[in-house]
Amino acid sequence: MKLNFRGLIAPVLTPMTNDGSYNILLGDIPRYAKFLASKGVNGILVNGTSGEGPSLTLAERKATTKAWVDAVKQTKQHLMVQVGGTCLKDVEELATHAENIGSDSLLCLPELFNKPATVEDLVRYLKIVGKAAPNTPLLYYHNPSYTGVRINMPQFLEAAASNIPTFAGIKFTDTNIDEGTQCLLVQKETCIFLGLRSGSCWCFHIRY
Repeated sequence: MKLNFRGLIAPVLTPMTNDGSYNILLGDIPRYAKFLASKGVNGILVNGTSGEGPSLTLAERKATTKAWVDAVKQTKQHLMVQVGGTCLKDVEELATHAENIGSDSLLCLPELFNKPATVEDLVRYLKIVGKAAPNTPLLYYHNPSYTGVRINMPQFLEAAASNIPTFAGIKFTDTNIDEGTQCLLVQKETCIFLGLRSGSCWCFHIRY
């Protein structure tokens, strides 16, 4: 499935209170979206590693996603939602929820407990996730320093594009530039987001 986007996507932080309860400040999200839009950022990644998505409850992740969906209706930014990092049933629920409320694309970490060891394992997992949101482009979040999952990404791209109907590409967050370059040479209609580190924040550009 082709992802029709060009530009810059910011992996946003999740605003929280600083009183020990760490409640999410959903009311701050519209202002956050407008600020990023004013700086030329035309895409948003919600509940990624910078946004601490895997540390949030299911209800918090859904509420945060809904707040961003409402915010980008005004700013016209592309909204990508990271749904991985929890049990498979919850991942499926998050994917379905994101699609139903209007997210533009999905990003998914690998299974973090029973980690995939082969290309086939990873494709099988993401195919299940894709079925939960059959009308939304799905990308894989390759971040091996965080997940411990190191699978050959060019081989994975070939297999995923052929076996997952909603597959649209990967977010490649790794220092293995040689492997990243090989991904760009894969002759499939997939997109590659390249992770760039600046301080404690991540941003990435799309490449075809």
